[in-house]
Amino acid sequence: MSMRERLVKGVVMGKWEREYSQGIIDREATMECASQVTRQAYPDADCVYVDDYTVCEYRPDGTSITWSDGYMKVLTEKGKRYRGNMSFPFTQPYMEVKLTSLEVIGVDGQVRQCDTTAQSKTVLGDAHVLGDTFAPGSRILRVRMPSVNIGDVIRVVTRHEILKPLVSNAWSHCQALRSVAPIRHAVYEVHAPTEEPLRRMALKDIAAGTVVHRRFECQSGIIYRWELANVPSLCSERDGSGLRAGVQRLVVSTLSDWQTISRWYWRLCLPHLDATTPELDAKVAEVTKHAPGQEEKAEAIFSWVSRQVQYTGMATDDEAPGWEPRDAAATFRDRCGLCRDKAALLVSMLRRAGCDAYPALVTSHPWDDTDVPHLCFNHVIVAVRADRGRYDLVDCTHADGERPLRTCLTTRGYLIAHPDGETLRTSSPTGGKENG
Repeated sequence: MSMRERLVKGVVMGKWEREYSQGIIDREATMECASQVTRQAYPDADCVYVDDYTVCEYRPDGTSITWSDGYMKVLTEKGKRYRGNMSFPFTQPYMEVKLTSLEVIGVDGQVRQCDTTAQSKTVLGDAHVLGDTFAPGSRILRVRMPSVNIGDVIRVVTRHEILKPLVSNAWSHCQALRSVAPIRHAVYEVHAPTEEPLRRMALKDIAAGTVVHRRFECQSGIIYRWELANVPSLCSERDGSGLRAGVQRLVVSTLSDWQTISRWYWRLCLPHLDATTPELDAKVAEVTKHAPGQEEKAEAIFSWVSRQVQYTGMATDDEAPGWEPRDAAATFRDRCGLCRDKAALLVSMLRRAGCDAYPALVTSHPWDDTDVPHLCFNHVIVAVRADRGRYDLVDCTHADGERPLRTCLTTRGYLIAHPDGETLRTSSPTGGKENG
């Protein structure tokens, strides 16, 4: 039996909610490998991922369960501090994250089982209160590491479930395959139903020679496996935007094109765009009464929404957390809203003035994962169709009412919500005016 076969106790598919609460990887075999992880072998490392096995199984409807079993060895005092805690963000009630096992394995081989309830706590997420916005479902599972000594190995087992996907009947994920600590060995595995395979896959910012991909078919479905070996550490910590742009990562999706997401977001927004009142219609007439043409009407409405509707409020998503806007009439009445709420109000008012306007998803960070359709956006703006199929982009989130598009949103990927489906586009370096 090979070392790899000894390490894994048996990851098989075909049974939803398979029980891995006590782990996937064989502890005894892993500790044999951990004995080779030393300061001499890793002179620049404070801690090392000895082994990690993550297996995700998704259903055709886009719900999924992911189990992760990881071993990390502490090599220095700094490494002890680095492993002080772990954080797992999620959104209720659409996701659940649970710590199922936490162990410290000493240099003498003694295993200390930790109380997972005492060592983990769910707290309000960073997005719960962000600036002037309130996201009631934002949560973080914080895991407080027990005291460890240099040479100890920490084992963490977690379960992450998606109870309701953002895009119905679709599943996608971006998995980091590199860290600030070296990775001696790891596996990321996706179990897919035969009728809903992965249609797009891309490995980005590749660390040469560190990843091997295999695909297996069995009676109960398809297994996609990415096996990592000897992945060097990153030079330093990176923020969220840098992580996506610079870390070896895997992006996978059951979606075959961006048009599917475009149509999904249009269907999500449409009822809220149509939810208006006579007072809103009267305001459109008032704001545009001195505008001689469509372009002037659009500028007048943009200026009014930017200046008169404050960027603040509470997320009240029912269908898709973080994406679904409020009714245009509610944002108009309250004179406040999040970016998606203000964008929906602007689109609604523009369409009532005769302008061909649509919500548009955009990302504010550099991004090159364009070949795999997935929800990777963090802001909502508005696209107004001009002549010859061109779209003009405007962002009414901030209150000056002068700049159509902030600098941070130029040369960025954006996707227009459209009933016929639009493909991914890139905003121009100057912002605002776009080519069709």
